[in-house]
Amino acid sequence: MSKIRLFALLIFPLVIQGQEPGPMYKNDTLYTTCGYRIFPGQVLHFGKGVGKKGQYRYIRIKNGINPGSLAKSHIVVKTITQTRLSTIEVSSAVLTGTIIFHDGTSGYIEFYMEFDRAVENPKNGSGELTVPQEFQNCPRIHLRNQLNALLEIYGRGALTQEEYETRKKKLLEQW
Repeated sequence: MSKIRLFALLIFPLVIQGQEPGPMYKNDTLYTTCGYRIFPGQVLHFGKGVGKKGQYRYIRIKNGINPGSLAKSHIVVKTITQTRLSTIEVSSAVLTGTIIFHDGTSGYIEFYMEFDRAVENPKNGSGELTVPQEFQNCPRIHLRNQLNALLEIYGRGALTQEEYETRKKKLLEQW
């Protein structure tokens, strides 16, 4: 196990205790860090990909459907499996369901999704998964990203422990 991960496992519970819960999976419902819920029977609406040339970065189709056909399509969630929940790293799940394309046709879809990142709204547009405004640009996600970046810098030896603690404290006070 790398020194950064070991350090993160030891120190991050101290950072997180005062925050609201991160992602979780309970009673067939997946909760994002910002509280958006994904559950069987729910209709999810796809936005456009946030990667280069509109490619999806946080949603990856597993069963051969053309990723370019996702924009403006939606799915009815059937199952949520392989959930990976983490307050430190990427949280993800595999979802299956019925996709209804923007032209009205439908089919079966299975896809992997980094759900916190898929709902996060980039500065100039919508996220890859379209969600209500209250679940976009979540301060908790931004704080987590900043703390992870700070931890990485510390892990590379660019900061002393004192500098790391001072900067971490400042970030947490801003939140």
